[in-house]
Amino acid sequence: MELDSTDKQLLDILQQGFPLVAEPFRELGQRLGIGTQEALRRVKDLKARRIIRETGGIFDSRVLG
Repeated sequence: MELDSTDKQLLDILQQGFPLVAEPFRELGQRLGIGTQEALRRVKDLKARRIIRETGGIFDSRVLG
């Protein structure tokens, strides 16, 4: 499965932390120099190819109490 440099950058950003903003795919697109819809399409494609298996939050329960 070939990944281009944008896909690799996208995966790096997602592993560091998904942007918790009102428009996260717009933020991803801005960071990558692509449009909002292109960022969303790439994430969907990576999920369809099972390169991204799941997305979800990880919470530190010790901090939350």
